[in-house]
Amino acid sequence: MRRHITAAVAALLVGMMSATAMAQDTTTTARPDLSVEINQEQHDKILLLLSGYEYFPTYDELVAVTPDAHVALFRIALDDSMKPSHRVRAIDALGLFPEDDALAGFLEEALTRTDLKPTFTRHYINTALKVYQEQAVSWVAPHLNNPDLQTQLTVIHSLGLFGGESGAELLEFHRQFMPRDVLVERTLENAIDRARR
Repeated sequence: MRRHITAAVAALLVGMMSATAMAQDTTTTARPDLSVEINQEQHDKILLLLSGYEYFPTYDELVAVTPDAHVALFRIALDDSMKPSHRVRAIDALGLFPEDDALAGFLEEALTRTDLKPTFTRHYINTALKVYQEQAVSWVAPHLNNPDLQTQLTVIHSLGLFGGESGAELLEFHRQFMPRDVLVERTLENAIDRARR
């Protein structure tokens, strides 16, 4: 019963946020143009840049391979045949291309998918909030009810870092429905405090 109430409240909250976002005209329906040609050498170089264990590529390094590096990143992120480590780093690296009109729609759509492994969802949550901040709050809000606790914690933490006042309000409201868990409660308190600084 509690889970049904939580889901219903979250749906209402997301609906209100979505209406606000539409009124502000902050969303886009653009989708990535994956027809742009990326040759095998360019693709391999970008994969190599994504392969570093402790090093993460910069925007300049990626576009030095090809000005359409973001297209290669979209493809890698979506390609089930790629190593998960390459895919999550591609998702993270897409955050270096906020000027791409298709990125917002891509991230928003990805966050509605139910077929993704939690690891990928968590990286989409981080990238969406890091790039779009308060605009992305409504996109990630449903994942406060994600059955994977680690994904819930990712949403809470990222809302604290990037969600601003909208993120803080969502967390304050949702606090009553979260599991009574010391880690969750501490993460919530820290996130709300950080969002309001």
